[in-house]
Amino acid sequence: GHHGVAMSATCCVEATVTATVAQLRAVLAFADDDPSRSISRVCLEPSHGRIIATDGHALVVVGRDVEAPDAPDTARWLVFATDVIAALRGRKPGAAVTLHCTEDSVVAECDGTTAVIARDRAEYPPVRSVVPSWAPAETPAGRWRIDTRYLAKIDVLARATCAHKEWPLGVEIRTPGDVLSPVRFDLPDRKGMVVVMPMRL
Repeated sequence: GHHGVAMSATCCVEATVTATVAQLRAVLAFADDDPSRSISRVCLEPSHGRIIATDGHALVVVGRDVEAPDAPDTARWLVFATDVIAALRGRKPGAAVTLHCTEDSVVAECDGTTAVIARDRAEYPPVRSVVPSWAPAETPAGRWRIDTRYLAKIDVLARATCAHKEWPLGVEIRTPGDVLSPVRFDLPDRKGMVVVMPMRL
């Protein structure tokens, strides 16, 4: 059992994650679309105020504490990305969404209405194992490709997350310089990051 851990997490006001409709849609675009894989879920971590999604080739983390390390005792709520998308249907992009994490569900509250999304008990992969955290590299060694579909998703995420900033907006790119190492894109003000696995030439 949970030995009361889940209950202590849900008794508190902090068991919520907030985002705009546009931000959530941008994050959900990174989730895998195969429902048989655990990564077709989106991962909510209320203690860090963050939302995580991945398809195994790219990973997005947005929220209050993007850099928080993976901890075995971090309470996580997994919900199918498709369920969240359905709950947001018809909502304005700028509308605020509060995701209340309860024992068995996530309650999405937006514009005075609520939708109850079933909590899934699948195991989500450890995210920090693929997140580069080095200092910015010097001249990168060699050449590689990035799947441009992720660049388009990063643009949507940046616009949703940093709407208050002057445009055009630059994301910081970090790579250790090794060919075929993951490439990290940091949104301004550390509001989010995306890690993309490169493709062989």
